[in-house]
Amino acid sequence: ITCLESMRRAVVVTVGVAAHQAYFAVRAFCTYILHKPAGVLSQRNDFMGRETVYDIFDSLIARGFLPGAPKRVGAVGRLDKETTGLIVMTDDRELNYAITSSPLEKRYEVTVCGHLSRDDLSIKSLREPYRYHRKGTNAGEELWTNPAEVQLMRRWQEDPGPKRPEFLGRRSLIEFKIREGKNRQIRRLVHRAGLTLMHLHRIALGPVLLDDLPLGLARRLRNEEL
Repeated sequence: ITCLESMRRAVVVTVGVAAHQAYFAVRAFCTYILHKPAGVLSQRNDFMGRETVYDIFDSLIARGFLPGAPKRVGAVGRLDKETTGLIVMTDDRELNYAITSSPLEKRYEVTVCGHLSRDDLSIKSLREPYRYHRKGTNAGEELWTNPAEVQLMRRWQEDPGPKRPEFLGRRSLIEFKIREGKNRQIRRLVHRAGLTLMHLHRIALGPVLLDDLPLGLARRLRNEEL
């Protein structure tokens, strides 16, 4: 190998390494929020063939709503089947872990039956920690959730239907702020308070807001939102 050939090879290798490094320096991970409908699962696969958020995401890609979206993303945490609202989906595993392992504030809108007041005992009960048993531990080991921030937002009257008493159409909207994501935590708090849950809807995860994103659609997050 001549000296000139060695120099040429060195240049090719150097340029190749630089291009490789530049690719990963500008490699942009893709993170989206999806407005999850009721009746949709958050896990990737379901042996019963029920619809999942991944089915919705793939359908949006196929229909051209998410140009440049990666072939594989992961849902950040879960919402149970009947809960609607914001769910984050990303191909950035480090971001996924950072969100699920940190105490980010999660905001929910909860609709219950009845007209509540701000000093109602049910509101006080919703704020108090919830006791649960962790699976796989000794039966006597009890754990507690942290207190929730709960605020009564508004009340209204719906049509209860023909020949039904008016009180069956009374509704109250409550905002929940929690920093945990225990299994069915809010549903259990509502049940403990003796209330009937009509709708559970997540509107924010940390600084990321659902805003007016239509049901069943997704959009890519901007860098400043993360």
